[in-house]
Amino acid sequence: MSLRKSFIFLVLLFPLFTYAELKEKQFEINKHSDSIFVLVGKGYGTNMGIAVGDKGLLLIDPMPGKDFFGELHSLIKGSSNRPILYVVNTHDHEDHTGGNEYFKSNGATIISPKNLRVNSSSGTASDNKKSLLSKDFGLEIINVKSHTNHDDLYFHPASNILFVGDVFENSWHPTFYAGGIAGFTKSINTILAIGDKNTLIVPGHGMPANKKVVKAFYENTLVWLQRISVLHKEQMSLEQIMKDDLINEILQRFNTEQRKQFIPEKAFRRFIEKTTSMVSAN
Repeated sequence: MSLRKSFIFLVLLFPLFTYAELKEKQFEINKHSDSIFVLVGKGYGTNMGIAVGDKGLLLIDPMPGKDFFGELHSLIKGSSNRPILYVVNTHDHEDHTGGNEYFKSNGATIISPKNLRVNSSSGTASDNKKSLLSKDFGLEIINVKSHTNHDDLYFHPASNILFVGDVFENSWHPTFYAGGIAGFTKSINTILAIGDKNTLIVPGHGMPANKKVVKAFYENTLVWLQRISVLHKEQMSLEQIMKDDLINEILQRFNTEQRKQFIPEKAFRRFIEKTTSMVSAN
């Protein structure tokens, strides 16, 4: 085929492919039941959820990324012809709430965490939003304190799937700074008590897992805490702790994706500093 003919052939062929098909997809969507979908964003790696109700959809933890909201929205529309009615969040960090305003501007109602808090004096939610989640979307909400002061877990009993936000991460080290060791322990025990041995746990980041993986994550965290406590009592410097062979071996236990560069040095340093401050307080 001549060069001219080859060029004409390519020009005729190119319209068969859209730009969206040629560029790399930024999201993956997995159907776990007729009522629950899990979306993973490749940028922030935030796990998102879609709960399907009779009248519309509820979105859990829409991640930021204004350049990709259109793609995310189209993907959600492709999963169901129902409108997106509500958005909820497991906590208030931007990598889990960054898409809130986009979906609000497209007709969704943001259900504020304060509307899902249990009133300590009455023992009831501050309004009827919990009832809405339960009746319309089959979701139970459980409040804990670990990653932040207000972590919300969303359980869908019919699908046996639990969204836990950053209380449990399957691609990073533990980040249990708000609740401390006690709050972390209580939150993990809460996760392990929900559902049954087959419950699928969707972390804030990383692959969904079973309870065996969550338990290993917790046990490795306790080993990390114990080692930091020992080195801190020995008055080792931050730099010395960072070079400790056992500390580095324990850190790699959280590297479930086996990345060559698991966490940046700055993040490693911060993890040690925050852990040290917690063991000092106990």
